[in-house]
Amino acid sequence: MVRNVPNHDRPAGRRGTPVTAVFLRALAVAWVLVGLGSVPASATLFNDQVKCGLTACSDTWIATCPSANFMTARVRDSVGSDDTLMVMLVADAPSSIRGQAETEVADFPGQVSPLSVLLLPSGKESSITAYAVVTNLFDTKDSVYEIEFTCGKSNGSAVEPRNVKLLRKN
Repeated sequence: MVRNVPNHDRPAGRRGTPVTAVFLRALAVAWVLVGLGSVPASATLFNDQVKCGLTACSDTWIATCPSANFMTARVRDSVGSDDTLMVMLVADAPSSIRGQAETEVADFPGQVSPLSVLLLPSGKESSITAYAVVTNLFDTKDSVYEIEFTCGKSNGSAVEPRNVKLLRKN
């Protein structure tokens, strides 16, 4: 079946759409963080354990990045290599991104998940507050994990995450 789709080309001289601009900035931030090859100076690691037998279960964290342009989270099974972990980062504040969410899964048990990224539009900076939900998708035993939060400004400088707290266990 062939569908006719209207031509969505942008007019000459017009900058990218807000969605495109946000995507490109998120991609640039991700490439910068991947290029660092190590934990950024602003990254904060926390340890916990998802403990629910052989079923999937989740822990919920909350964190704040003061005066930041982006926030990231990733998770890693820190003991053994038998668990498949997922992290979902859900924005609570500011209102311009409330409800925005990104989910990433560690490709292989024992590996670090890709970064879940929340990004403010148009290079603005504000206090970003988000929930991070860590889920053990496949569990052969209890899963000890590390969750890492990273914050940054649009100029590339690091911001220390604050008020990181485990809200709900399993």
